[in-house]
Amino acid sequence: MKRFALASFLFALICGFAFGYGKAPATVVGHINFYGNAPVEFPGIVTVDGQTYGLKIAEGSAFTLKEISSHQGELLELTGEIENPKGPAYQRLKDGFFIVSEWKVLK
Repeated sequence: MKRFALASFLFALICGFAFGYGKAPATVVGHINFYGNAPVEFPGIVTVDGQTYGLKIAEGSAFTLKEISSHQGELLELTGEIENPKGPAYQRLKDGFFIVSEWKVLK
């Protein structure tokens, strides 16, 4: 009985570690730039480290891409995930996409 309890506990612990921890959110600081030609231009961020990402908004967010891009020229801090799909992707920049879940204006 003790072995079964110990095995169950270890199984639950392993599952907790395997499924409980996802990717840690990434944070980037930079400026919004627009890429492409009108009318199909799109916003991206150039970080203070020199990386460039196309921007996407996380599902269920309380803000829009238009709100973020209206702060072009200001220093922004974005929190979210970095996605770098293989092969060609629409509106992807050099370092992939940044999927924004939170943001704030720094200056």
